[in-house]
Amino acid sequence: MKLDRNINKDGKGKYALVRLRGIEKFSPAYELLKKLHELGHVDWGEVGQPDEFFVIKLRDKYSDAALRAYSEAVMEDVSVLDEESAKGLTQYAMQVLGLCERAGTLSDYCKLPD
Repeated sequence: MKLDRNINKDGKGKYALVRLRGIEKFSPAYELLKKLHELGHVDWGEVGQPDEFFVIKLRDKYSDAALRAYSEAVMEDVSVLDEESAKGLTQYAMQVLGLCERAGTLSDYCKLPD
């Protein structure tokens, strides 16, 4: 199991982020978002819904700690899985941990969350 951006030839991940702040109703950006929504390509992340999310950018000062904890939580499951699944999850955990090399205070763009 690998991070999507390590699988895709173009290096793109599974998702893209859209900054919704400042998009006014009926603006060109609003109309484009509406179209993507109609095509089934927008997860709004609404509270309590199945696609709820919490985004952490690598430049966030605290992202390295979050990524390390996530990687460690994945590794906790490895011991109870079959060999093939354990190998895949270990690879995934190591790729997540690798993101820490550019996260938090190691990011050239480090800043407090906003």
